[in-house]
Amino acid sequence: FEMGSPATEKDRSDDEKLHTVEITRAFYLGEAEVTRGQFRAFVADAGYKSDAEADSKGGWGYVGSEYKQDSSITWRDTRYE
Repeated sequence: FEMGSPATEKDRSDDEKLHTVEITRAFYLGEAEVTRGQFRAFVADAGYKSDAEADSKGGWGYVGSEYKQDSSITWRDTRYE
């Protein structure tokens, strides 16, 4: 399938170039989304840490008007609900 944005798209970033993606391995896909509560239960049971939590750098998002990496941005952050 084609993934990304065409060169003519307004405000497109360089890392959003249109390119072909081929899925070459089997994978599982759920029928329904995972709720935050379900994910919270999984984290508690499995002791899982997301990449944003494991390296303490956090995820990427808007902090004020600036898009940046911030340690406060994790799945626990309700700012993006």
